[in-house]
Amino acid sequence: MNVYCQWVLYITAMLVFLRGARSKEEGVQTISRHRFIRVVPSSVEHVITLTTLEEAYGENKVIFLRSAGILDTPVDIVLNDHSFDSFTDDLKSADIPYIVENVEETLIEKIRKRRDVSVEDEFDHTRYHFYNEMIDWLRILEKRYENIASMFTIGRTFEGRDMYVMKITSNVRDENEKSGIWIEGGIHAREKISPATMVFIIQQLLEEYGNDDVVTELVDGLIWYILPVVNIDGYEFSMKPLENATTIRQFFKTEADVELEVWKALYWRKTRSVNEGTTCIGVDPNRNWDFKWEALRVNKDTNKTFCLISDPGLKPFSEEEIQNIANFLMEHSYIDAYLSVHSYGQMIIFPWCWTKDNISDYEDLQNLSDKVSKAIESVNGTKYRSGPVSSLISTVTGCSCDWTYAVAGIKYSYGIELRDTGTYGFFLPEDHIEPTGIETLEGFKEIGKHLISLDHNETKKDRNDATSINHSSSLLCCFVYLLLLCI
Repeated sequence: MNVYCQWVLYITAMLVFLRGARSKEEGVQTISRHRFIRVVPSSVEHVITLTTLEEAYGENKVIFLRSAGILDTPVDIVLNDHSFDSFTDDLKSADIPYIVENVEETLIEKIRKRRDVSVEDEFDHTRYHFYNEMIDWLRILEKRYENIASMFTIGRTFEGRDMYVMKITSNVRDENEKSGIWIEGGIHAREKISPATMVFIIQQLLEEYGNDDVVTELVDGLIWYILPVVNIDGYEFSMKPLENATTIRQFFKTEADVELEVWKALYWRKTRSVNEGTTCIGVDPNRNWDFKWEALRVNKDTNKTFCLISDPGLKPFSEEEIQNIANFLMEHSYIDAYLSVHSYGQMIIFPWCWTKDNISDYEDLQNLSDKVSKAIESVNGTKYRSGPVSSLISTVTGCSCDWTYAVAGIKYSYGIELRDTGTYGFFLPEDHIEPTGIETLEGFKEIGKHLISLDHNETKKDRNDATSINHSSSLLCCFVYLLLLCI
């Protein structure tokens, strides 16, 4: 038995004992107060312990805002009063230090009231908006810049919302000669800075066309597809508690006794689909792609998966939102770059997610991501790290950039983790929206310029070769499987 398995068995046994001893004390599910703690795992044993704790307590008592993964990376956790003592005792038993955070003092920035957007009223880029507000504004921009902008839908979400994409390009060059660049935001519901940045960048590309030489070149030479929000259902669910609050501070004072269900909504990550046969709601859309997908462990007694924050679903592409994107990317072979915008961490990341081995194009993707990082830093001094997902975050399966790189054949497949590095986390103050958008666009310009510098016909050939190889491999696997059945 390896060391990892020994640790899992030991920690699980310890937690079963501790949880059984405390079961009578924790019978009440609702809470009177919320507590935030921050843990920084400094060893593999710490990561294993935190992962086991996350599973043992479940999201009804403890919410991990980010699962433990890479060493020396903060893990923020929200607990109720009934779980606080037992959870922190478990941390002490495992010699894992923690600090208690003051949420009210940290989350004091403005979340303003919702309002309608009209033709006469410019969009407010200093607050977070509901999905319909963003789409209403994008429709106005589409009409205003109809020579280079057009909106369309690639399908609907689980709850029936249209997934609108903004296409930006000019007719200066034949579209058959252009590379495409796909940019998506909001794949995780709680990452509110991501959709806000997408809307800001769309507006900048449209407004600066004809005024800024670089933007004009990029709009003339590329076809931009920008999906502001992937996980629309989850995003709306996450925004709902703030609908009538003028500020975060007012929200906490008004809702003095915040229940855990409210916290779960505020920090919701997954989709809102119903997983038949389980009690779990939603799937992590960035673990649901059909490449190296792996199911979570199943409880043999209940035949139900653990409802973890990174639940990959019962099968790959179970989520309609992800299937819609995958279909679009496969139908548009001229798309040579895929950018999925997340928060937080300030990183430019690329495959692989599933292994620490380097991809064959490692040097090219690392060099370009370094240029993107420098371009971002040149604006406001914001420093970004760059490298493979498995090196900078953790090893995971079923992630989007692995699928777009390996299956769709999109060589320049990246994830971008926006501001910050943990001070505000998912509640990035709204006055960060514009500076984040400005510096991120500078990074995207580097990718755009790189695509224009390439031979589009050659990149298209490389992509077709890659998808053909993957298709042939799949057919070969099927043939071997059928042959074995006949033996």
